[in-house]
Amino acid sequence: MKVDPREPSRGSQTVPAFYRSVVERPQPTTNALVIGTAGLAVTATLAVAAVSEQALSVVPAVEVLFALATVAAAACAYLQLIRGRVTGDERLEWVGWGFAAATVCVVLNALSIRGFAPTLDVLSLSSSGAAALYLGWHAVLPLYALGGLLGWSRHVRRWFAVGVAVWVALSVWEPAVLRLPELVRTDRSYTPTYRGLLLATAVFAGVCALAWVVRTGRHACWPDAWTGAALVLLAGDIGLNVAADRYFAPLWWASMALRLLQFLVPAIGLQTGFVRLFRTLQRSERSVVERLNRELQLAYEVTGEVVEDRRAMEQAFDRVDLMLANEQFGVVFQPIYDLVDGRLVGVEALSRFHAEPHQPPDRWFADAQLVGRGVELEAAAVRAALMQLPSVPDGVYLSLNVSPDTLVSRQLAEVLEAVDGERLVLEITEHAPVENYLLLAEAMSRYERRGVRLAVDDAGAGFASLRHIVRLGPAIIKLDVSLTRDLHLDPIRASLAAALTGFARSSHVGLVAEGIETEGELDALHRLGVPCGQGFLLSRPSALALVPQGIPGSLLDLTPR
Repeated sequence: MKVDPREPSRGSQTVPAFYRSVVERPQPTTNALVIGTAGLAVTATLAVAAVSEQALSVVPAVEVLFALATVAAAACAYLQLIRGRVTGDERLEWVGWGFAAATVCVVLNALSIRGFAPTLDVLSLSSSGAAALYLGWHAVLPLYALGGLLGWSRHVRRWFAVGVAVWVALSVWEPAVLRLPELVRTDRSYTPTYRGLLLATAVFAGVCALAWVVRTGRHACWPDAWTGAALVLLAGDIGLNVAADRYFAPLWWASMALRLLQFLVPAIGLQTGFVRLFRTLQRSERSVVERLNRELQLAYEVTGEVVEDRRAMEQAFDRVDLMLANEQFGVVFQPIYDLVDGRLVGVEALSRFHAEPHQPPDRWFADAQLVGRGVELEAAAVRAALMQLPSVPDGVYLSLNVSPDTLVSRQLAEVLEAVDGERLVLEITEHAPVENYLLLAEAMSRYERRGVRLAVDDAGAGFASLRHIVRLGPAIIKLDVSLTRDLHLDPIRASLAAALTGFARSSHVGLVAEGIETEGELDALHRLGVPCGQGFLLSRPSALALVPQGIPGSLLDLTPR
């Protein structure tokens, strides 16, 4: 799988593309939602602040708010830590640990109500210790967020944890260990020291919230956006507490509401995002399963085809091996005539096979090529044809069909080593691809030095034959049967044949028309000036002794050129 280099990584882990598409997809509307939520929360808390102090200053109401805040803070910590570890995002891991530290402070702060409500004796804390816990909780989350933004190391984060633990210990055991400055008086009013510390914490939290929102920008992913919401609401909580003059005042209750919302809003948002992610994963899982089933089906089909191909190859190998071992093939010859005076100028050797199963010669050569014995079969066919070369009339050449692989092979060189090259023509077919023209030209040049001529077969059947003509410079060009058939009826074929005829004449290259089957085709070739030809009209392939030495007299009465 190709991995996007922009994806965050953690060690050797990378974020799956489908996960990143859900988690990291830009959502410009998220910040608007967060800001709107924060505004509604502030409005609601200010409305609550208008209620009389006597209606709200009850311990159970405080405990309910703290209990909800604890659950929400723990949920935020868990979800952010999970997301940060899965994606390898150190920034959100910092935030997750900040929420975890805040959760501890919230729990202890909830148990410290005794300092303000003597009837509840759970944790022996002074009013100043409870206030110190409040300050620590509201400083620790922005501090962890700042650490994530600045990319501080895990080593620094460990020291942060130690510092939080020390601060919590001093706050809890303050009466016995260390006497803190008085932060809250016995009448629950704030001292100037506490108000100054609250103001400093509010400024710090506001700066961190602003930095987080600016850094994540309009295209923040949803975990970033909900973290920004938590920081904004936290700063609002401290701001309202600064404005309050004492505990259980109306603005203090407003800050209590934001104290809950700063965890509840991001917890709900993160949970909603994870539900959305879970649904996306379910859809992705179904898609993967369906794709896997299709791939398995395709694999079964391909495996079946491979098995069939292997079976066919094994059968082809057995057929070719038996045919070669028993030499179950022979040679027939198709004459090539001068179309002007009708004399025999050459014979083309064609292989015929007597082995089972009965199939055309081209299938036998294809089977041999399939099992890696194509060159061996062609060399054997050339050897069989050369055995009858002494019976070929003087002045008549023997044309042999060979593939490019055979032409450059050692087997063919050994077969032709003691043969008079002046009487041979090697035909290279259009249907065989040429991998290396330089190697082919070098091999042909060695044969040409001995008088062997090269012919390009099937000219006009496709682009390869024209490329052979240009790259190899043959002595003979053979017009393909697809160009000769119905030549007298098709102006396009006639134009192409005329072009090749003109090229051959100007290049001093021999030209042979294949597949002449009707007198109309023969007459058209005469009018075009094609010098030589072969085909069923002139003579069918036969044993060498039965090859006519000239064109039948009835066909010699041709239109003059």
